[in-house]
Amino acid sequence: MAIEIISPSTAARDRGKKRRPYIESGVEEYWIVDIDARLIERWRPGDERPEIIDGELRLQLSVAAACVVEVPKLFDRL
Repeated sequence: MAIEIISPSTAARDRGKKRRPYIESGVEEYWIVDIDARLIERWRPGDERPEIIDGELRLQLSVAAACVVEVPKLFDRL
């Protein structure tokens, strides 16, 4: 898993140049956290477009219990 928190100066690179190598190297989840839009773009191998999450995000890792991220709460203090 890889998580990027973007800023206006890094957004294009995080969504393009950096995403492809992560996915091609076998990263199963690549999240782009957009603080301004208050959402997470979730990329997985084979995706043509990201899954846009602005509510609850569920992640099931193979060796652990499910992880739940309440995306709106991530941005409460910003």
